[in-house]
Amino acid sequence: NDHNANLAYLRIRFRDGKYVVVSIVINRWHDDVTYLFGEDGRLNSSKDSADFIRGFIGSYPNLFFDVHEDDLPDFLDLLAHFHETEEEMERFRKYGVNRADDNFWEHYDWFQQRFNSEQPVYSGLFDLNRYNYKALPEQQATIKK
Repeated sequence: NDHNANLAYLRIRFRDGKYVVVSIVINRWHDDVTYLFGEDGRLNSSKDSADFIRGFIGSYPNLFFDVHEDDLPDFLDLLAHFHETEEEMERFRKYGVNRADDNFWEHYDWFQQRFNSEQPVYSGLFDLNRYNYKALPEQQATIKK
């Protein structure tokens, strides 16, 4: 539940070769919004929620996910009960696209091309300034290619 993560794009691959893109939008709960500074002290992650919206929302993804339909139950369970244990981090790396992954740009290009074709009027280049900052060395990354 990293408060720097607010938006992820999920590619769900189906057995028939088709796919769907889903935007995962994180809604951060604030106990108090009366002050401009010191936000961390007013966040209440136990009340955070997520919206799963078909298609692309936003243009500042924090993470790309690539999940086969057979793995959806495990992926959704992981998101719902994530505690950052080593076992769960290994499961997370199975689905998440690490920015240190040799195939990172192939994933980026796929999502970018889909965005351009699905929303030609509104699309632009994804801004990766907010992409997950925790790049793992290649030998640690076990991300699905």
